[in-house]
Amino acid sequence: MLAGRRAGKDRFFSAVAVWRAALCTDWRKYLSAGEQAVCILLGADKRQAAILRRYCHGLIELEGIKNEVVRCTNEVIEFHNGSCLEIATNDPALVRGRSAIAVIGSECCQWKVNEDSLGNDEEVVSAAANSMGMTVDGGLLLLGSSVHRRAGYMYRMFKELHGNNDALDTDFCWFAPSKTMNSRLPQWVIDDALAKSPHKARADYLNIWREDISECFPTDSIEGATDYGIYERPPQPNIHYFAFSDTALGTGNHSVFCFRYNHKETRLPVGRCNIALNYCGRILSTHSFRC
Repeated sequence: MLAGRRAGKDRFFSAVAVWRAALCTDWRKYLSAGEQAVCILLGADKRQAAILRRYCHGLIELEGIKNEVVRCTNEVIEFHNGSCLEIATNDPALVRGRSAIAVIGSECCQWKVNEDSLGNDEEVVSAAANSMGMTVDGGLLLLGSSVHRRAGYMYRMFKELHGNNDALDTDFCWFAPSKTMNSRLPQWVIDDALAKSPHKARADYLNIWREDISECFPTDSIEGATDYGIYERPPQPNIHYFAFSDTALGTGNHSVFCFRYNHKETRLPVGRCNIALNYCGRILSTHSFRC
């Protein structure tokens, strides 16, 4: 769910989490002795988790829900049907190894995307999928955010699902700006934000992915010049190849070397080069080489 700021995402996620944990079904029918079904609601940070927590605590005071509550603390709400609702920050260690019936994440575009980070978005989603593997209906993975940089799990799924009628029926992308989701949002709030910080406001309210904090070149240009699925091409006779390397020493617990092999084609204007071969090499802390 990719929607602009003030679209009501956190209220919606909190309501879905409470419904899934407390009202969806009697989870005791599907659990082993001593097992507890867990609905995990994740915020991007402690402040975001606190907002989600207040919404959930407000919902469990409603008639028809409060009688289902067994115990309520700041981080856990337990229900009579054998489930509990946990509210925390995004952490793969929290998700991994649980009997999760749902994993719901807020502001996921703000999660870490660096592959060297233990808590990056791909790790959290992978842990969530595995934790829901034994759920009777396959579990519910619901992730939402306003858009941010063109990188990470959310952008990848946007490219894969949005506007794709061939995607799985169980997977879809909801994409809408703030005013579409919340017509009561004053237009002057958006106009003022656009005047002060156009790039940030376009992402926050108009749901336009940011280019100013992405790569040096526009992402669309890079993707248009990339042959996906091609991992190597054999060298051609009578062509002179030359290479560039870029080294990042001490990135995380290892060093990274990136190599680019180029050649010049005579049918192209002088000075233009065609990428012939791309390799990424990674030097680990043990100095072993993998390519």
